[in-house]
Amino acid sequence: MEVPEARTNREQSADRAFRTALIGLVAFPLEIYAFWLVLDVVCSEERLSPIHRRRATLAALISLPLIAVLCLTLSNFLFK
Repeated sequence: MEVPEARTNREQSADRAFRTALIGLVAFPLEIYAFWLVLDVVCSEERLSPIHRRRATLAALISLPLIAVLCLTLSNFLFK
């Protein structure tokens, strides 16, 4: 019988980023946290399984455009 490997911190962050990005579609401030978690996943050197890589990629695809809109809106408001 095969024992499953323990999840690394990087994989846990990928899971959290994915869930937070989905919830952030309704509660926008959570997208900032999801973006932070995606950065944590990208900067880590720990092992990342294919399923967790896919979740981190989906979290990035959800949160990055929304963060870009937030940055553009803030810069337009501040420098107008």
